Amino acid sequence: MPHSLRIALSLLILIVSGRDTFANAPKSSYIYLYVSDTTGETFTLNFLDTVSLTLDHQIQLAKPISFGITAFLSPDGKWVAFLPATPSETIENIILYDILNNETRSVPAHISANFLFDSAARVWGPSPSILWSPDSMKLAFIGQINGDFTLGVYEINTDETLYLPNTGSKYANLAWNSTSDELAVTAHTCDPICQPSIEIYNIPGQYLVSSTNVLGPHGVFYPEYMCNLQWSPDSMHISLVSFCGFDSFEDLKEVYILDRQTSTLINATHLTDHALPMTDPPNPELVGRFAAYDTLWISDDTIIIGATYSETISSNRIAKTFLYNLNTQTLTSIGDVRGDEFALSASQIAISTSNSDETLQDVRIVSLSDIASLQTQNSHLPGCQLDWHPIDNVLAYTNHGDAGSYCRDPIQSLVFIDDDGMREYPISDIVPIGWVSPP
Repeated sequence: MPHSLRIALSLLILIVSGRDTFANAPKSSYIYLYVSDTTGETFTLNFLDTVSLTLDHQIQLAKPISFGITAFLSPDGKWVAFLPATPSETIENIILYDILNNETRSVPAHISANFLFDSAARVWGPSPSILWSPDSMKLAFIGQINGDFTLGVYEINTDETLYLPNTGSKYANLAWNSTSDELAVTAHTCDPICQPSIEIYNIPGQYLVSSTNVLGPHGVFYPEYMCNLQWSPDSMHISLVSFCGFDSFEDLKEVYILDRQTSTLINATHLTDHALPMTDPPNPELVGRFAAYDTLWISDDTIIIGATYSETISSNRIAKTFLYNLNTQTLTSIGDVRGDEFALSASQIAISTSNSDETLQDVRIVSLSDIASLQTQNSHLPGCQLDWHPIDNVLAYTNHGDAGSYCRDPIQSLVFIDDDGMREYPISDIVPIGWVSPP
């Protein structure tokens, strides 16, 4: 029996202006999807023609779908995973919407609502607790059954969910490798000493490949306090950020890189430990210094790091963007702004920048061959949720106001940038999904 239940879908298709714009476009063309009208008995999928900035069409979904706090789009733009908003302590199902066939599936997941809503792990960030594989064939999620954490992998083609071996760990953040055959997760066990680790699973064989302890001996904390878990493109290294979102711990707040061949952990940043070894008693100006990071691998041996940090407790915070090279083990500053979010295309990187007070400044697009020119690049409207068109050279993102705004502020518009310039689509009270295959 399939593990998911196919649900009949009630559809109301509303044809609006702009339909002819894509009538003769190749089937490989992508359009931008966002969700609106989420508070009633239905919600609406809006397919936006980003050239004319008119709606290609809309699809209104009736219950049994109940819209939740966020949505996850598969990399191929064909599936959307919705999290139902329920008052219960457990979110029982993930709702999958098949864009091409206009149908839904309900995937049992048993996700703890407390974990989902209250955890320090950023569910919508680069290492969430729900994550599509790069090949779009699998959806991994962290569940909880009878108090035990589970790692589930739902397979689109078989309509089945497989559960990976239970190691007795508490899990938080997920990361797929580039070939979709290995899944990494941050884990935490106390048997008998509490120790965080990174566990790696082989998905075709459904077995644990390795479990590597990280951040000891002072790294006794829950795995959700590690974030930005990411594989290098060649699957030889995994990066992570320690102590996400904390200002007052003695433990170090750094970007670390795990070398899979040697099982060693490399500190790539050294922004909060440059005064070590600590004195006894500890220097109150050095303990608990602030640091926050965003990261993205741009090649097998190079990772870009956006950082906001303080050199002492009482000093002003500093915003910078760095490149770390594994071969030379060097950290090089390329800009006096923090890269707050990154999106990579074949030849360019889009960077949402913020100031030392962590307010948004602008969006910059930089050639990968000249990434050191970040500081001098032309700026665009500030924004979040950067998303490159999978085929063409078009960047989409959400704008939340002028410089000084935050990503948590209400959306004011969708922005699209290509070789012809910038187009802005004023809109509010929506949930952006991304570039999708037109039905």
